[in-house]
Amino acid sequence: MFHALLLAPLGSVALASPQSELLRLMDETDADPVIAVSCQPMAPLARLLETIDLPGFNPREAPEGSWMSLLTPTRLAGAGVDVKDSLSVLFFDDRQIIVDVGFTGSEHQASALVASLLGLGERTMGTLGWEDGELLVGGRQLPPEVVDVRLDDARLTLRVGMPSTSGPTAIREIVARADAGPGCALTFDGRLPRGERPITRGRAARHVTGMVHVPLTSAPATARFLTGEPVPTALTASPGEPIGGTTSEAPAALMSIGVSLGDLLLDPALRALVDIAEDDVIALLSSVRFGPGTTIALFSGDPELGYVANLDVTRADGRPVGPARARRALQRALRGIDLPTERRSKHELELTLEQSTVWVATRHGGLVVGSHRARVLETATGRGTPWIRPHFAQLAARHPVAVRTEGLIISTLPPVTADLGISTIEGLWEFTFGMSVQDERKAAAHTGLAATLGALVLPHLLNGTQTARSGSDADAPLP
Repeated sequence: MFHALLLAPLGSVALASPQSELLRLMDETDADPVIAVSCQPMAPLARLLETIDLPGFNPREAPEGSWMSLLTPTRLAGAGVDVKDSLSVLFFDDRQIIVDVGFTGSEHQASALVASLLGLGERTMGTLGWEDGELLVGGRQLPPEVVDVRLDDARLTLRVGMPSTSGPTAIREIVARADAGPGCALTFDGRLPRGERPITRGRAARHVTGMVHVPLTSAPATARFLTGEPVPTALTASPGEPIGGTTSEAPAALMSIGVSLGDLLLDPALRALVDIAEDDVIALLSSVRFGPGTTIALFSGDPELGYVANLDVTRADGRPVGPARARRALQRALRGIDLPTERRSKHELELTLEQSTVWVATRHGGLVVGSHRARVLETATGRGTPWIRPHFAQLAARHPVAVRTEGLIISTLPPVTADLGISTIEGLWEFTFGMSVQDERKAAAHTGLAATLGALVLPHLLNGTQTARSGSDADAPLP
């Protein structure tokens, strides 16, 4: 998916990946962060951050000399930062922070950058100096448990506080197993700060650990994570071709389930989610089989989102079932569970639920279920335009669950096309996602991703530096 890149020699073009930079800092610290971001190179992210205009976050209008005002490629380069190299920010428990950036400027530029990051005033700025690549204040070495700043090997590293040694954790394992490549890597651990852990329905929030890789190009992003609970092995299998369907109206969203619904229900991890007993699943599969490639289409033209699902269903021995016989068997089964049904034609049933009506049409070798009678009949008889196009077919060929939306409106963005692929790999959930917009707004989607990174990371940076300097004013020298 992504090409593994090697660390380049000093003085040449930087070829480190964000994953390798995170691993380097984790190994040096012997501690793994709660949240971390690394971008390699950082120039594309800086260009995106420059376009963000959020309440309290606007680099173009930030006060001169503040850390936020630096978030443009021109100002970063003017401060001595190598925007062709990587930027890494790691947050640990108790708001300890590491900021590591490629740096080609002078010691004076390094002092100014540190002063901006820590919010120091001009009086403190005049006391900063360097000795053997280590920052001194008034000729004194800083206590490492407060702030440690070093400039060496064309890198500037700032540490606020000393994180507790943790050794390798699940985060480091996930990053090490990820496909390396340029862009931004965001790691996260489900541990929340003490005193801020939310209670959801009487239970503590679920612990989630993982990594997101954002290429910051037209390539899709990838997320891998674990929750501490078993992942469904059924979603590791190679997906079957989507069945598809046809309607006169193009769907706004399309989903393909490339594995058999029977295999999904037999998977303990997924069966627990739908709360169905294994014996009931076995009893169902003793009479019918569900083929892979179930396809679900969603339509946005109704007052409520309409849907049509197309399933392949055969006898347990694999023989097809005739449409009329399938309708009779289904009608008997539904009556057996006291679900009101009415025959509308030789191949068609109407189901009355509490707040909706569901239409079911049988076809040779399968069923079509939906909320709109005309669309269900079109799919069952093959009338209309096929749902599956080459791009979706390629997506579905790579992921057991594939989703594509077209033309949906999100906030103030123009119509968005978005792709999502879901699978499991080596005990991890894996999500692959990408989006595109109209030509004149191509950057909008990636700006949104960058805004998400900024919303997660930058407030923590600001809070962390304030914590490190609690009890002193912004213009006072560090201890």
